[in-house]
Amino acid sequence: MLAFAVGTPLLNRVEPRIAGIPLNLAWVILWILLTPLCLLAIERLRRAQS
Repeated sequence: MLAFAVGTPLLNRVEPRIAGIPLNLAWVILWILLTPLCLLAIERLRRAQS
């Protein structure tokens, strides 16, 4: 959530483009894809501790 709140206003511009999409949209897509991976890592760490 912090990545969206902090990163989005800082990256709110059309240029540069990443893979043909504006930087802001690429930032949002990146965090949508990274969120499940972060949650998976947290769950594995939690299970390893118990």
